[in-house]
Amino acid sequence: MLKGHKEEQTKYGCSIIPDAWTDGNNRTLINYLVNSSIGSMFVKSVNASKYMKTREKIFKLPNSFVEKIDT
Repeated sequence: MLKGHKEEQTKYGCSIIPDAWTDGNNRTLINYLVNSSIGSMFVKSVNASKYMKTREKIFKLPNSFVEKIDT
């Protein structure tokens, strides 16, 4: 199933969807999904609490994810 998603992403492109929320312990969590023409797929969840303090780190986090998907 994952192979089919990867092939679609390579052929037609994809969208990266971050979903950020705060849990009951006040941690900032970001779920990353990838959407292509055959549907959405969960890829990674990150505890981003330590990244929320600086703009540079919060900018680098999605960029590193994009680079991972692109390869």
